Amino acid sequence: MASTYRVAIFLSDEITSRRLQHAFQSYCLVETHPVTDVGAADGILSDPQLLAVVVDARGSGAIDALVKPAIQFIKRVHDHYPTIPVIGYVDFTPQQARDIFAVAQAGAREIILREFDDLHAVARRIYHIGLACRLAELVVQRAAPYVSRSVQELIRLCVTHAQTLTGVDSAAAMMHRTRKTVSNWLRDERLPPPHRIVGWSRLFLAIKLLEGSSEPIERVARELRFMSGTALRNMLRRYTGLGPEYLRTHGGFDLVLDKFVENLTASRSANVSPTHQPPEPD
Repeated sequence: MASTYRVAIFLSDEITSRRLQHAFQSYCLVETHPVTDVGAADGILSDPQLLAVVVDARGSGAIDALVKPAIQFIKRVHDHYPTIPVIGYVDFTPQQARDIFAVAQAGAREIILREFDDLHAVARRIYHIGLACRLAELVVQRAAPYVSRSVQELIRLCVTHAQTLTGVDSAAAMMHRTRKTVSNWLRDERLPPPHRIVGWSRLFLAIKLLEGSSEPIERVARELRFMSGTALRNMLRRYTGLGPEYLRTHGGFDLVLDKFVENLTASRSANVSPTHQPPEPD
């Protein structure tokens, strides 16, 4: 059953708009708009249920990208609505190769190649990307009272990129930091080590995809780069003490988030040394 989240599509190609709308129907609601409406899209972008935006960027060109409405729109979404991933729709031809570069440079999170990409696979991938961005904000809100801004940004990045994150090194690189720096942040705040933060981040998206659905755990595991469905089951039990079958019907994401916050606070309590203890009252 589709969620109440929305994806906004700004395409000049009506046939592709309809095909994308059909591809998304299993995941979320879709709003289609003429590509000429991108200049007045603030009302759409402020919708709290908006997961992602797809915009037609064909013919934008890298040379004069700054004066092209589609590229300006991508930059505006990237700069002013950072929690909403924007997806560029381009032609996959040698002549239009510069469009792909311009769209990526403007800040598009993903690119759809016309007449090349499987739109059903693209719709699922975009849904996952948008959902991960939404979950990242929820996780950071809950974790914020217990961690510094640097660690908040680490958590946000890890959850946002849960689909593709390969480990601690890639997370550190995306933050333009070294693995040692990230490890020191967590150690200094008496928090779980970085590999645990990456692990929790993958579980947030995995359980959100599983909760209240009949989604096969093997499919979710494969898409999130677990070795197998068994590996995902084992990781859930190791981190939360609960199995996926229970979590599907008993709180899912919210329960895993509660367990994560408990883990943060328990780690701090367990690592308090006499030098960190507050002074005794007079």
